[in-house]
Amino acid sequence: MKKNGAIHPVVHSFSIGNELDLPKYDMNAETLIPDAVRVAYLIHQQAPDHYMTVPISNADEQRFYAMLKAQLPADLYANRFYNSIQTFKVGDDLRDNILAAYDAANHEVPLIITELGFSAIHQRRLA
Repeated sequence: MKKNGAIHPVVHSFSIGNELDLPKYDMNAETLIPDAVRVAYLIHQQAPDHYMTVPISNADEQRFYAMLKAQLPADLYANRFYNSIQTFKVGDDLRDNILAAYDAANHEVPLIITELGFSAIHQRRLA
């Protein structure tokens, strides 16, 4: 993470894992999310001025936003964390079911979309 004791100046934030709310490697969110929280804590110790996120899918994102908030150190969550989502929702579906739901839940941190995909169905509609 550091070279010659410093993080490169263009590094803004760290992304920890990829959709850790989905089962993989014979593990599930109850083991993967706490592991990501431990990594976040270690990164925060080494890079206290940097932001971080744990990208999740949109399968049950509100539950995992709450899980991350509950498990991350309060100062890290409040000052250097943002929620992130990876989704195939686009257009009105993205606006109404991801963004509006996030706003309605009054989360205390920003949301970033770290992956916006298009399924074969979306591609056929665009053609």
